[in-house]
Amino acid sequence: MASLIRFLSMSTVILTLGACGGGGGGSSSSSTTVISSLTFPFAQAFADFVANSHSFNYSMTGSDAGTTATGSGTIFYGAAVGATFESQSGLSQTAVISGTTTENGQNSPYTVSVQSFYTTNYEPLGSSSATDYCVVQVTPALPSGVKVGDKADLYVEDCYKDNTKGTKTSQDTNSYSVEADTASTAIVNLISTSRSPTLGSVMSTDEDRYRIDQSGNFTWVSETYTDYTTTPLSSLKFTAQ
Repeated sequence: MASLIRFLSMSTVILTLGACGGGGGGSSSSSTTVISSLTFPFAQAFADFVANSHSFNYSMTGSDAGTTATGSGTIFYGAAVGATFESQSGLSQTAVISGTTTENGQNSPYTVSVQSFYTTNYEPLGSSSATDYCVVQVTPALPSGVKVGDKADLYVEDCYKDNTKGTKTSQDTNSYSVEADTASTAIVNLISTSRSPTLGSVMSTDEDRYRIDQSGNFTWVSETYTDYTTTPLSSLKFTAQ
């Protein structure tokens, strides 16, 4: 699942603000967490999330280069449909984030969409939006089961300005970390680290958290995007309501 927040943060909506100054979402875990001993079906949960449609309401808080930013809106994921990406037949899922951001007393509405592509086995191939075109270097085999404490890199993707691939904008390493939640659930943190294609320095990180249970349900909890290219750095957190 490509990060909607990343694409939103790179869109003209946020740049303009900077110039001015299946089912409901899940709440974040409580202050007291439990380290579950269960094994959770990661690949099944990932596939089910992509195959089906979902809608989540969210609130947003954070800072945009030192200026407080707040907002709210909705994230909608459509069900996967047949598609072709980089000459490979597979599936695509379109996601749309819409809402309003308030910064320096000004309200700005936004709508951003991104199309993510997968093999017919729901393995990531890449993504496309108005600002980015990303291609996975080697199609990953997703882990069938995970436990609290597990972590690993999943895949690396090259990102470009558009599908002509004339201008490379970043190289992104995508990984996961399984965090404690309750005795019967865990939090899967999908982490994307974006690096400069020339310098190798970290430009941004994105942490996208989902609650997983043993039935293979994946419920979005929150997403935190941090941009290290601004001074001071920008950090936005989107939390399911």
